[in-house]
Amino acid sequence: MLCMMIMTAPHNKAIDVAKTFLKVVETPPPPYLKSRGVYVTYGDKGHKWYNIIDIDDKHISEGITELVRRTVPFHDIEGVKIKTEVLMTARAAIELGMELGII
Repeated sequence: MLCMMIMTAPHNKAIDVAKTFLKVVETPPPPYLKSRGVYVTYGDKGHKWYNIIDIDDKHISEGITELVRRTVPFHDIEGVKIKTEVLMTARAAIELGMELGII
């Protein structure tokens, strides 16, 4: 299962987020979590980080629990917002839509 974790923060919190990120990644994730990369954008309202994560299908529950655990240190940074979205291929989305009768 692919997930995208999206974290936003005001410009003045970027250093706090970066320090926290470096501390969190000191502990490697379990083998059932693989990051496909962390990407950052900058805009008028602040910074936005995207982390695309592959969770082994046999460990989805543990993977989600671990993702949440790894976000806890960021909750103390004022203005930080975190959300996680499940990703699917366009083909899988179309097939699901057809199966559900919405396409």
